[in-house]
Amino acid sequence: MSETNLNFVFFNAKNGEQTCRLNEKYFHSAYDPSKEAQAFCSSIECTFKPSCVIILEPALSFCAAFLRKTFPSVKLIAIRFTDVFCKTDSLWDKVFYFFQTKNFAQKLYSALGEEKILSALIFDWPGSKNIFPEISNSVWQEIKIAVLTARDVLYTREKFAKRWFLNSLAFCKFGQNFYSLRRIKKDILVTASGPSLQSSLKNIKKYRENFFLIAVSSSLSVILYNKIFPDLVISTDGGFWAKKHLELNSEDLKKLKNTVFALTDEANCPKNILQSQKILPLAYPSSIGEKIFTDSKIEFFPALRNGTVSGTAAAFALNLTQKNVYFCGLDLAENNGFQHAQPNMLEKNSQNKDFRLGTKEKRQVSSRFNSKGSLEIYRSWFKNQGDSLKERLFRLSDHYNFSEKLGQIKDLSWEELDFDKKNADFDSTTEVFFKTKNSAEKKEFKSRFLKILESGDFDGELFPLESILLARELCEEKKNGQKLKIQQKKAELAEKIRRLFDE
Repeated sequence: MSETNLNFVFFNAKNGEQTCRLNEKYFHSAYDPSKEAQAFCSSIECTFKPSCVIILEPALSFCAAFLRKTFPSVKLIAIRFTDVFCKTDSLWDKVFYFFQTKNFAQKLYSALGEEKILSALIFDWPGSKNIFPEISNSVWQEIKIAVLTARDVLYTREKFAKRWFLNSLAFCKFGQNFYSLRRIKKDILVTASGPSLQSSLKNIKKYRENFFLIAVSSSLSVILYNKIFPDLVISTDGGFWAKKHLELNSEDLKKLKNTVFALTDEANCPKNILQSQKILPLAYPSSIGEKIFTDSKIEFFPALRNGTVSGTAAAFALNLTQKNVYFCGLDLAENNGFQHAQPNMLEKNSQNKDFRLGTKEKRQVSSRFNSKGSLEIYRSWFKNQGDSLKERLFRLSDHYNFSEKLGQIKDLSWEELDFDKKNADFDSTTEVFFKTKNSAEKKEFKSRFLKILESGDFDGELFPLESILLARELCEEKKNGQKLKIQQKKAELAEKIRRLFDE
């Protein structure tokens, strides 16, 4: 909302401070705005220790100074309904402009993360709520979406944290042949597993030598079936089903002998791939994987943690080349039929469980419904990248009618590309990858993982729910209870570490 749209009236209150009204409704007291703000802040009750304080449209921000006294070590955040009061933005640690962002919930969640959102103290400035009740309601709706997203992500982290940690252990114990790679001098094509991938298979095969090919793990079965062999496979998911995409027979593994598998330490990967294939370690910033790889002098590539492996693959590919990155199969949309290009490992597994009352058709409808929420989150990431992706990232198909746009990412057909004239200066793929040294002894990994547990530096990653509850708690007795729960879980993980590396 721009200040030119409405008639804001600024004037001096009785105590000499500036105040403001709109349509005879006051943002602050006409007598003593500071005293009003002090009284308001004194009335705030908070039964937990907040991670941050968020106030909806604080107007001239008289409350900022009093909030800092009440919450001295906490970040103060303002959500603006209008740009009229921007001169007081410096009084806040962070300011969001609601009217400047289409998907405000996603922006809020991306900026703060689940820990801060789920422990935030949030309230309206009364004067602003009275003047802009509809905007206030809209903001609260977006906050609700952000909170629910954060809750779902936290539950996922809590559910899989142990699994991801065990995957990290397996990665370090069984990983043998570690590789790195140089910058790519030609375009990169990434295959995702959306239904639109089918439309591109013929052209991918035709122009295979004109690009460096990265396969998201869920698309691997499709391209192998079509006798297309990628330069690199990327997998980041630590869940049970992600492993299914990488369960390859010995013949397929032989065909992929020159293919490198880019894996985060927490990815769920079959033991035979870790032991026999070329592995490019990936690590998220400030993660257990980054700590272990750094301490063990294992070369790794940084990875962007993202709700979908496609987002991680996009950032990874853009970092590898200065040329263009093309995605095939990046639908991120519900589909009336199969949710993935076929043949797909998850579909094969589901087919074995179909029966007369639980038919394929019913399963497809259920899958479409269940995936709707997560797909919206995944789409939001691409949409919220703004101009950063539109210059070099494209979605490619054979005139596929995509039901969802991905922000400013341009959709192209194969006819719009001219591969014949490109990439003449490209070094062969064999010159891209090179083997790295792995000097770390397996027994060293055991002590390093045990030290990670003892340090407490990664408690938030390993025990996310308990860590948030501990950070929020004001009662010492309840704090001690949460600490005990964490210690018990640490002891269980320590025993698993010893058993795995002593086998």
